[in-house]
Amino acid sequence: MVAPSQVILRFAGHADLRTRLVLSILTNTPVYISAIHCSEDDSVPGLTDFELDFVSLLCLLTCSTHQVLHDGTALKFTPGPPTLNDVQHSCCPARSVGYYLEPLLLLSVFCEIHLELIGITNDKTALSVDTLLGVHVPVLREFGVEPPVLTIHLRGAPPDGLGRVSLHSVPRLRPLRAPILTTQAPTTHIRGTCYTSHIPPSLATDPITSATALLKRTIPDVHITQCTLPTSSTPGYALTLTAHAEPHTTLSASCAFLPRPGQTDVTHPLPETLGIRTARLLLQEMKKGGCVDKTAQGFVLVLLALAEGKGQVRVGGIEPLTIPLLTSLKTFLKTSISIAPDQSTRTFILTGQGIAFIPRLHPL
Repeated sequence: MVAPSQVILRFAGHADLRTRLVLSILTNTPVYISAIHCSEDDSVPGLTDFELDFVSLLCLLTCSTHQVLHDGTALKFTPGPPTLNDVQHSCCPARSVGYYLEPLLLLSVFCEIHLELIGITNDKTALSVDTLLGVHVPVLREFGVEPPVLTIHLRGAPPDGLGRVSLHSVPRLRPLRAPILTTQAPTTHIRGTCYTSHIPPSLATDPITSATALLKRTIPDVHITQCTLPTSSTPGYALTLTAHAEPHTTLSASCAFLPRPGQTDVTHPLPETLGIRTARLLLQEMKKGGCVDKTAQGFVLVLLALAEGKGQVRVGGIEPLTIPLLTSLKTFLKTSISIAPDQSTRTFILTGQGIAFIPRLHPL
């Protein structure tokens, strides 16, 4: 953490809420966020259950405090140092554990964390743990970081959400290395993980078979494994694919099927349909020509701003949440990231000068 700040940064709206709270902790800067979910598109104003649950988890992992004001539409967050405690947390069932882990991976680079999350591991509401393992964890190595240990112990699907995932990290005591991630290269191989739970054995391998058949028309080296981890009692299936290209590109696609409440027939849509859909999504992402997966765009930009030196990344498109994120980075870190279109490849080059952030060696 950096030296304590007496300034309270003010934001409006729920966009980029999780990253702003993580940056608040890293920079030791209190924040006040107003007008949370107050637009015409929000049926219920104020913090959602899962957003409030994430704030509570941050306060368990650190000595931070928070106040919810104005009928839940405003949040005052005062950051504190890591507690270093072993924490077990049951996640809100409205979001999978990936919702919590994505920002916590950023925090884990600079803070010691020992956390076990209980909840949904695969659904349609947030990044799957497999995507975080396949894309976000490896990209940390591009910044010279030894990644934290992220482990799936038990998979869980809605509504019971009894999966178990652990995250263990030690703080980094020197600045990150700003990488240049702009080299485009052909995809060399595709890997994947298929998770099935309580569906007929005859259908369990169908997502693998259908995805492999489609992908091998483009890339010969395709290998998708069947997950053998224990699962909860809820039926469902999910598939995560990653495409790899030298020297530093990993792109992904992920889909999950979860039965609707009361649905007893888990063969519709067919598992093979999920395999085909996931494969098509991956091929679309590969076609964009980016060197950083769209799911990790914000993750990489935060690391770029915190790193030492000038870094660049090539992306296939600008994600909707990237613009508010750039505002957050400029506000917290006093640094900016430029966006330049590359007309020859129809991609974008994002360039940033990092602040060489160094955390404290021990809790305050």
